[in-house]
Parts: sequence; structure tokens; C-alpha cells
Amino acid sequence: HLSIRRQRQMCIRDRNVIADLRRLQASALAQLHCDADDDSLSRAHDDAWAIDATHDLVFIGCQAGMYNANVVAFVVADGQLRQTQPLRLEVANAPAVSDEESSFVLSRLGWPRFDARHGRLVETTLFRGAADCGHAASWRWDGQAFQIETLQLQRSCVGGESGDWPVIWRSAGGPAHVAREYG
Repeated sequence: HLSIRRQRQMCIRDRNVIADLRRLQASALAQLHCDADDDSLSRAHDDAWAIDATHDLVFIGCQAGMYNANVVAFVVADGQLRQTQPLRLEVANAPAVSDEESSFVLSRLGWPRFDARHGRLVETTLFRGAADCGHAASWRWDGQAFQIETLQLQRSCVGGESGDWPVIWRSAGGPAHVAREYG
């Protein structure tokens, strides 16, 4: 767990870190088709946390719409904003989310949440408002990177219960149904 002093430092720094990272990563955010408008609803999803003593997780709001909101996530090591790159979460040998990829890759996280106490990063993306298709995943921080715990993916929208998507990947101790538990 983080010290009270470190938690307070993060609260004070959050706004500056987010603004600085948004400025430094403007071209990367544009390549990911993020909203350019500073008054965009996506800004409501900006956030930052201390992962451990030397790493921070920063969410930069990217897009917000009717049933989805997404962010671009960054892991900042030792406050080195200039060396930070957008987080790209991949699951080898898992089906791709889109036809542009050959495997499961996320550059933007839908409705993300971070549980600092457990080091768990969770996201849920709906492909349509009925929530009968989409993906949900959880990753756990191992001290160096986020490692996949659970991945659910339903590419085809065929009706059915909200979040009742097939589990594609699950590690020991990972949530059984991310879409229902965290969605």
C-alpha cells in the first residue's frame, strides 16, 4: 500500500500530470482518434493513480458517446512523462476485436476502472447499447507491467443477456465474469 504522503502527492500532481501528458501526447491521441475539443465530455474520464512507489497510471479521456466512453492509458515510470507511451494491452492467441488487428489488442480502454489496492485494471466496451456484444477484460499489475487476468469477447451482436459473453482467457485468481462483476 502507498503511504499517505505519496497519496497526497498524487492528488496534488494529478491535474498537472494529466494536462502535461495530454500536451506531450497530442499526436498519439490524434492518431487514436481522440476528441480534440478541450470541453469534450471525454475529459470527465481523465484520472491518475499511484500504482506503486515509482509508477503512476494515467487515463486521458479519448471519446465519450451514448453508451461508451474510452480513455488512452499511460504507465508513467519515475515521473518521466516525455518517455511515456500509450499503453497497448495485448492478449496473444485471442481473437481480434477488429479486422485491422491479427490478435486481441487494445489501445483505448472502454469504461475503465482501476483498483489501486489490488493493482487491477478493468475495462468494458459495448459494441451497441443493448450490451449483447463487446469485450471486457481485467489485468493485474505485476510490478513492471499489466498482465491479463480475464478476457471476455462477443464480437457478433446476436441478442442475449447483457454481458453474457464467452470467456476467452482466464488466469488463476482472475474474475470469472468481468462484464458482470465490473461492467
